[in-house]
Amino acid sequence: MPLSEPQALQGRVVASTGSWYHVETPQGRVQARIRGRFRQSDLGTTNPVAVGDLVELALEGDGTGVIERILPRITQLSRRAAGRRVGIEAVIAANVSRAWCVQSVAQPDLNPGLVDRFLVTAARDEIPAGIIVNKVDLLDALDDDDEPVRAARWFVGLYRSLGYPVIEVSAQDERGLTELQALLQDEISVVSGPSGVGKSSLLNALAPELDLRTGAVSQSTGKGKHTTTSAALYPLSFGGYLVDTPG
Repeated sequence: MPLSEPQALQGRVVASTGSWYHVETPQGRVQARIRGRFRQSDLGTTNPVAVGDLVELALEGDGTGVIERILPRITQLSRRAAGRRVGIEAVIAANVSRAWCVQSVAQPDLNPGLVDRFLVTAARDEIPAGIIVNKVDLLDALDDDDEPVRAARWFVGLYRSLGYPVIEVSAQDERGLTELQALLQDEISVVSGPSGVGKSSLLNALAPELDLRTGAVSQSTGKGKHTTTSAALYPLSFGGYLVDTPG
């Protein structure tokens, strides 16, 4: 009896772990590898397959898959690869429609330099971008002339004057979440921010079904520990998708 041809299937990459990719398909989630030609070809990137990619794969007899083709991307958010690999990029996420940089008013402090780099990267990749300012509840007990309050007002005013959407939120008291949810609805949004800004706590408050792991901010350094170790794409119950990225 002749062997049957492997079954072709199309899906979206929702996570990557080592040499395996998790692909969401009409038949459920499939763990898949990539063909050697993708790794060996000169694509100018450290990861030829990224979270958010639409791919075609062939199912193997053990239920795993092999990615045979990467469909053309509408957009991609990328950055220069770490190390000395000049001209080599690391793709953060593919086919996203909005990009958000998450900051906190304190613990850690606002970082305009990091925000500027993020906005420049999004502009280069032609992805509309905005800023989410978390932990605004920390300002409630302060006076208007206290440094964190003045810094937050300057920060928000500056980027709004430049035309960027700036959303002030609190994962603790759920302030601003309705506005943010409306902006995320029916979009494929990528969120990124340094450790400690409360990104995972914010996303859990926004969409409890995500159940992301959270971490505490160090009292000695004022910085947080990375709780997101690799990019992953999550469906949102109110519509759309969210790509969570490492800090």
